[in-house]
Amino acid sequence: PLVVGSRRAAGVIQVRPIEESVAENEPGPGSGRALPATFLPDTVCPEAALAKANRELRMLIDCKRALARAGDEPQLLADICRILAGPGGYRLAWIGFAEAAPERTVRIAAHAGPASGYVDRLQVSWNDDARGHGPTGRAIRERGTLVCRHIDTDPDFSPWRQEAHREGYRSSVALPLLLEDERIGALSIYADRPE
Repeated sequence: PLVVGSRRAAGVIQVRPIEESVAENEPGPGSGRALPATFLPDTVCPEAALAKANRELRMLIDCKRALARAGDEPQLLADICRILAGPGGYRLAWIGFAEAAPERTVRIAAHAGPASGYVDRLQVSWNDDARGHGPTGRAIRERGTLVCRHIDTDPDFSPWRQEAHREGYRSSVALPLLLEDERIGALSIYADRPE
């Protein structure tokens, strides 16, 4: 998840990643033990792995710069989405804020990607209903990262599947945005290939 600092009222959001812990006996990042080859991405094509690592590093650097230069919250959110959908190589990125009950809708605050109108037509909630069972609604409701590896076959993505497929979206991830202990929204990122 992403944790957001507590200075939102002043018009500043601070975002810092939380690394997930790994059990002592499990190999993985931070465990001091090697990962089996099956966990290493792109081992067959080291050039592709290097290009991906460089793109991710560039994206991280650009996001940190955007955070340091942000004059206000809307500009920061727009810049983060632009970086993810531009140099980050993702097809679409959007940030939505969780609105209060009873409808519990997700209000889109920023987005970047193709200007097709997909985001403008998107109806998402974080209620426990059909429009709240997708990655974004569940990430907000459950306060955890949600991954949709195959938009074309994931039953929870059915309300948006047809239009997402038409736009070329094949997978997505939603990261909850938390302000101290309060869930305030999610960052949703779409890719043009499964997994």
